[in-house]
Amino acid sequence: MTTTTAELREKVARKLTISSSDMALEAEDTDRIDDRIGEVTSHLRERGLAWWIDNAIPDAAVLPMVMIVAYWAADDFGKTAGPTWARDGEALLASIKPSGVIETVKMEAF
Repeated sequence: MTTTTAELREKVARKLTISSSDMALEAEDTDRIDDRIGEVTSHLRERGLAWWIDNAIPDAAVLPMVMIVAYWAADDFGKTAGPTWARDGEALLASIKPSGVIETVKMEAF
């Protein structure tokens, strides 16, 4: 199964506590999160960590994407991201990457 970009956006908004199931996002917030999703996906594709087509995120990649996008979008909403969200999300993505595109993953110290 796959998840759409709109569904990912809603999950990121909930992780950042700027939205709930009974509250719709404002258009400006939607645009900000969508921009971050696009930037993060492009970055991950360059690094070989995103292998799916747009708007069809594998369900197993949703949690890692939420963590990574929320990390990069937190500042836009005056929120503090967990210090390991992006790193942990990337490690999760690397662990589920299809075998045809596996590369060696190395840890970088901060």
